[in-house]
Amino acid sequence: MLKINSLARYQKKGAPGEILTEMTLIKDVGIDGDFHAGSHRQISLLSTEIRRWMDASPEKGLCFNRFKENILVDGLKELKAGDLLSTGDAVLRITGAKDRCHDECGLFSKGTPCRLSEGVFFASVEQGGTLQTGDLFFVL
Repeated sequence: MLKINSLARYQKKGAPGEILTEMTLIKDVGIDGDFHAGSHRQISLLSTEIRRWMDASPEKGLCFNRFKENILVDGLKELKAGDLLSTGDAVLRITGAKDRCHDECGLFSKGTPCRLSEGVFFASVEQGGTLQTGDLFFVL
């Protein structure tokens, strides 16, 4: 089981996110009101463990400020493209994961390990519904 720790929507690229207690997912679109809606990366998910590591890290990588998750999930790991996550009426399909570091990142150029790629996943909405903080995802 994977517990939803927090939810966020980003209405414009680069703008601060709006922390939500509930969000509406629209089939084949994404999060209602999010600027990624309709894109190939409709929803971004991040492991709570990796977020804590990022926040505590003394040296910040390039993606620490660039990456903004929509859904922060306790216990998120070892998913692959095609996996389905279900909670209530909503079903998400994992479409991929963070796959590479950027050459311009200070951590990457120093050869310092970055754990961000261990806990970032992207998903599309297979079936619409509502998510709430505290809901549990089940891998189908």
